[in-house]
Parts: sequence; C-alpha cells; structure tokens
Amino acid sequence: MIASEPMDDDPAWRLMDSGEPLHLAADGTMHRERPFGPLAQPLALEDLGLSAAASQAHAAQDQAQQERRRRLAERAA
Repeated sequence: MIASEPMDDDPAWRLMDSGEPLHLAADGTMHRERPFGPLAQPLALEDLGLSAAASQAHAAQDQAQQERRRRLAERAA
C-alpha cells in the first residue's frame, strides 16, 4: 500500500522527497531513488492555489515537525 499521508502511527512512514520516483517491481520489492538533482525552482505553499496548498498541508506540517525535532536534539546534545 502506498499512502500520501500517514494512516496510523507507524514511525516508518515518511513523505517522499520532491522528484523521488518510487518503483515497485513485479516481485514486490520497492526501490526509491533520486535520479534528478535538486529542483531548479521548487514550489512553496505560497506559490500554489488554495486547493493545491490545502492538499499539501500535511507535508508542510511534517517538515515543520522534523525541523522542531532537529532543533530540540541539537539543544539536548
């Protein structure tokens, strides 16, 4: 199953990176890769219309939460 947002508290779930294709092989194995370099002009939520921005809100929340965890870990170290 592939979910675009978390469906439970599984810590293994993560957002896919921009430009990250996911390949599911016939034998059920999954491969993630980053064949493209950094995006030349990544879009921000402010660049999107209301509907598109709302559909990406979970991504922004996840990124903000990861940043808060990183800062807390740095303070604790």
